[in-house]
Amino acid sequence: MPPSGPMRRVVNRQSIHRSVQIQRGFFRLGWLGLVSYPASFVTQQLSVLATLIATLFVATIIPNTGLVGYDYFTFAVIGILVTGLLEAAMEFEIQAGRVETLLVEPVNWKFLPFGMVQFIGVMRVAITIATLGLAIMLGADFRYAGFPAAALLMVLAFAAVLAIGILGTSLKLLTKRSDPILMLYTTLASILSGVAFPLEAIPSWLRPLSYLIPHTYVIAGVRRLTMVEPGEIGGPSLGFSVVALFVMCLVLYPLAFAIYGRVMEVGRRLGVLAGY
Repeated sequence: MPPSGPMRRVVNRQSIHRSVQIQRGFFRLGWLGLVSYPASFVTQQLSVLATLIATLFVATIIPNTGLVGYDYFTFAVIGILVTGLLEAAMEFEIQAGRVETLLVEPVNWKFLPFGMVQFIGVMRVAITIATLGLAIMLGADFRYAGFPAAALLMVLAFAAVLAIGILGTSLKLLTKRSDPILMLYTTLASILSGVAFPLEAIPSWLRPLSYLIPHTYVIAGVRRLTMVEPGEIGGPSLGFSVVALFVMCLVLYPLAFAIYGRVMEVGRRLGVLAGY
């Protein structure tokens, strides 16, 4: 018989308290991993700085036409920032006994992917903001009134890419080898979504694949929202981008959780989840 009255309120408070503890635990695990390997973190940030500087140099020899919004440096910076932020949606920390530790806790398996990605997501947001400030110092020019709408579009895109990350993680839990698949997706996204060049530069026979990648929609949308002179940058319109990302979430999440749930069941039965 389900609890009622005061007992139900006690159960609800306990559930909320436990949920808060779980979220704090995930953040603590992420923070400990960060401070344990500071050299890796510093190296990553230096690589971002080097990419910005290289892009600034390239921008001096690229003609500023309507296809790049009359400002190639800003055009490319948006692609770099969006791609870097979305990569966080596919970085799940499941090594070094992390999964088997979580499975002995009273945590619903459906919430594990969201917990494992939250710290790296928060860190990437902070790094993206810092990189954006550096890009502005180097000469990138933005229409700041479009930032709030761009942030909402990024949240929608992050959700879509997170579903792809869950699919890749599901494969890794069983095969221990999903990294090449996610790496292939990241490589294709960096080429086909127009990170550093307009979509019109992609051969017409290859261009339809661009519209299967969430990055394509968010990069085009953010450019239209935040570039001072977006010009004729091509690609999907802002409205179409929002609809496409929403549809991707509706399609990918049921598929991702169906496969993820099946993997958890098979993995527990075969005893392969403890491989991490």
